[in-house]
Amino acid sequence: MKQAPMKTLIATLLLVPVLGFSQIGDNASRIKKKPPATAAASQDPDVNFTPYTPLEMEAAPALPTCVQPPIVKAFSVKEKADKFNAALNDYQACVKNYAEVHGKAANQHAEASNKAVADANAYFNELSNKSDKPAGE
Repeated sequence: MKQAPMKTLIATLLLVPVLGFSQIGDNASRIKKKPPATAAASQDPDVNFTPYTPLEMEAAPALPTCVQPPIVKAFSVKEKADKFNAALNDYQACVKNYAEVHGKAANQHAEASNKAVADANAYFNELSNKSDKPAGE
């Protein structure tokens, strides 16, 4: 017996949004749609620009593939100690290379970002200086 009222309740809840949208049909015809931003720009030949498109974050760099040698407190044979030292030097070189490569990339991103801000500041300063002058000049 409990299933019949539950089915009725579910059916009623599913119909509420449909009935609600059917009642606002008259208002939907009165809503004015804005023209696309590019249409306004194309009407004025003096204003020509490319609309802003947000950038997406670039993929995170791959994690380092450097292999850490297992930690050993003491070596019974000199050859094992030499192999450990070679592996340790290899690991250190790998981490150093990873840090250098990704550090350079980070610096390039920071420089590009700073240049974009500097260019924008210069543009707005020039725009501000032109708007301060009287119209006849």
